[in-house]
Amino acid sequence: MSATRITALAFLAFSTTFAATSWTLPKGVGAVPGPAFFPLAIATVMAALSVALVFDRGSRPAGEPSTTPGTTRGFIGVIGLLFLYLLSWGTGLFALRTALFLCLMLRWTGQGWRSSAGVAAALTGVVVLAFQVGLRVSLE
Repeated sequence: MSATRITALAFLAFSTTFAATSWTLPKGVGAVPGPAFFPLAIATVMAALSVALVFDRGSRPAGEPSTTPGTTRGFIGVIGLLFLYLLSWGTGLFALRTALFLCLMLRWTGQGWRSSAGVAAALTGVVVLAFQVGLRVSLE
């Protein structure tokens, strides 16, 4: 089985778990979406993309390997970082924890320290602003 299919199956399992836990949140009243709306939408899109990757035949020429050297190591490293990040959930310091996770993940996949730190800080800033300022939802 290729690394792409393994990754897709891992994300399919994650999206299924994410959807199941999101289902317990309030759905909303009338036409106003509740707290479950966005997590369920994200889980649905993630599941659809994962299923598409599972059945993707790819566009590689015949005889070309399906993975490049180091892909399995990168995959295991990113999954390990994600596992540690999820274990630290609810411990506070969302912005610091998320920026550190993103920076390490990008660095693990081959990006430079400067670009990893910049992208991690920018993405974390957008998420914090969107949720805590825009939606007034605490991320802690």
